[in-house]
Amino acid sequence: MEDISKVLLKIGGFGFLAYSVIKIAEYAPYVVGKSSEYAPVDVLAILLGSGFFPLLFAYLLIRRTDSICRFLRCPSVDRLALPEEAERIGIALIGTFLLFRSASDLAFHLATLWKAHQIQVAGMASTNITLITPQEHGFIVATIVELLVAAYFVLGAGNFVAFLKKLRG
Repeated sequence: MEDISKVLLKIGGFGFLAYSVIKIAEYAPYVVGKSSEYAPVDVLAILLGSGFFPLLFAYLLIRRTDSICRFLRCPSVDRLALPEEAERIGIALIGTFLLFRSASDLAFHLATLWKAHQIQVAGMASTNITLITPQEHGFIVATIVELLVAAYFVLGAGNFVAFLKKLRG
């Protein structure tokens, strides 16, 4: 019987596989089509960051589960009876998913900011046109907050589980 920690990591790997396939399908028409507002180089950068990087991580989770378990110090079968260990692995996987999602959003926002900078440098924007709307500023701030929360979930999953245990009493 395989450890439940390895099974959880493999399930997470298949989740990342589905996420990266969706992102590749989402951005692939911009690479092929000519009607994009972004340059193909910008779209390729977004595609690499949001599609292929999670695909690499999915490969590592699915095919290299033993080495990841050693790195994460996954519990053995006798210690896995503790529900906190399964919670810790689950929260770390959720944090990793949020990390990839916020990183891909951040890559998109950086491409948007770069495009606005190129428009301003070229002198094509007049002073009464807002290149970045307040809504886009809000999205950038929300993406940064999501990135910080995701980093805490990945790096501090054990602390978060201890906090949840305290809340339960």
